[in-house]
Amino acid sequence: RNQKRLTFSKGIDISPTWNPRTGRELAFVSSRGGKPEIYVMDAEGTNVRKVISEGVGSYDPAWSRDGQFIAFSSQKSASSRLNIFIHNLATGRSVQLTNDLGDSEQPAWAPDGRHLAFVSSKTGSPQIYTILADGSKLRQITKTGRNEGPAWSGFIKQ
Repeated sequence: RNQKRLTFSKGIDISPTWNPRTGRELAFVSSRGGKPEIYVMDAEGTNVRKVISEGVGSYDPAWSRDGQFIAFSSQKSASSRLNIFIHNLATGRSVQLTNDLGDSEQPAWAPDGRHLAFVSSKTGSPQIYTILADGSKLRQITKTGRNEGPAWSGFIKQ
């Protein structure tokens, strides 16, 4: 009922996602600077700032549960594939986790904050994979059909 427009750029603003720690910030993709980049803003649409500008485009922002990191996909050059990165908001540095023959995209953090699920087309069709946030222990989860949009249950076993 009480919708409020938050962005007013001439570019395309898409893929908003809430900071799960604060509930007061949104990360989103915007082409306002000429290419898809990841921005963060306050819930009221103020304090807009570019936080990730990798290669020719950055997409699919996903906050870590503690709000300290954003996982995303990015394409380093027009001839390269999409890969998964993790951006440390405190240091401003991004680390590349994948380097596949196919596109890797749509990262989703596990509730434990240690794993990511993502989609990769390296086998020819989109399949779901998991990887630790340090880039180790890559594991293919699905093997047949077309699988996209990975999501985790919010349940954490104590």
